[in-house]
Amino acid sequence: ALRGKKVLQISAGELHSAVLLEGGEVLTFGCGANNRLGHGDDSDQLLPKAVASLRGTRVVEAVAGGIHTVVMTATGDMVTFFEPQGE
Repeated sequence: ALRGKKVLQISAGELHSAVLLEGGEVLTFGCGANNRLGHGDDSDQLLPKAVASLRGTRVVEAVAGGIHTVVMTATGDMVTFFEPQGE
């Protein structure tokens, strides 16, 4: 998924990772629990997968935390991926 692409940033969380590519595309992979990968479900991803909800948005920073992912867009907006279960 990363072959031939320029990686600007990699962030490793507790059980998942986020990759920021040149041009502002974000890919995530690892444990998908609580939608921490931003793919709209809890599925684990073995390979980096583009976050579809961010298509058309230029991301300038992506950070994988313990159980969440946070991105900052070029316009200064923050987007988080985390959905607590059972609360």
